[in-house]
Amino acid sequence: MSVDGNIKLFRYGENQWVTADDVRKALSDVNAADCKVLFLHTELNFGVKNPELKRKELCDILFQIIMELGVETVIFPTFTFSYGNEEDFDVRTTPTKMGMFNEYVRKLPDAKRSVDPMMSVVLFGKEKGLLNISGEKSLGEGSIFDNLHKTEGVRFLFFGTSLGMCGTHMHYVEEQLRVPYRYDMDFYGHVTDYDGNTKDDHRILYVKYRDILPAVPPSFEQMLIAKKLMTEASLGANKVYSITEVDMYRELVEALKKDVNVFLAEPYTTHPFVKDYHYGNVTTVQ
Repeated sequence: MSVDGNIKLFRYGENQWVTADDVRKALSDVNAADCKVLFLHTELNFGVKNPELKRKELCDILFQIIMELGVETVIFPTFTFSYGNEEDFDVRTTPTKMGMFNEYVRKLPDAKRSVDPMMSVVLFGKEKGLLNISGEKSLGEGSIFDNLHKTEGVRFLFFGTSLGMCGTHMHYVEEQLRVPYRYDMDFYGHVTDYDGNTKDDHRILYVKYRDILPAVPPSFEQMLIAKKLMTEASLGANKVYSITEVDMYRELVEALKKDVNVFLAEPYTTHPFVKDYHYGNVTTVQ
């Protein structure tokens, strides 16, 4: 059954409401359905949640609207950075650190999760082979991001967030180009698969040197919008953005080749290269 378009989801401004139909319109305006694989970064900050809706009810509605798009394959990040938090990883039960909505989709019966103790994702739909990660790198060759790059028809959707806040694919590009301000770090732990088999495990993550300060300049996103590569639509107190993987990858590569410091607050040569990783409370690629 289709979600009632008039149902109120978020309140913002002077008692204005984001309805289910508003969400549908925003997704349509950014061409979210124009792909074979849709990868969503989400943050539900479009306003204050309707107090008459329970959290699960809100998540149910948003998930149904997204699936109404009819995209063959829909993917949500369920990152845990387990080994960075000195924890083991069970693909069946380890909660994600990506927020309420992502934890909700992780628990859905049809969700299929990749066995990556650092940067797992859940997938709904056709292309389950994308979850077949190989090797030990969570950002490099054989990772989910590598699989996405090698797949046709992939689109990224920033639902209430932005490239500057959730530019995970940027770190994949940085790894591909082997930027000098990051290095391969080894992580160790135990991983449990869907069959309940536990084994010793080793992962590699392309992390920054201690004093490096990542920062995506607003001008980069503005350039993507000006070139009509990234589409945007207002939704309540925030926005929705969308861009194809092909366009994102190309523009990230061109920007980094033109200026290796483009996504840093200050040039990487400003500070000495110190390898000092802080374990615990890790929620992002450091």
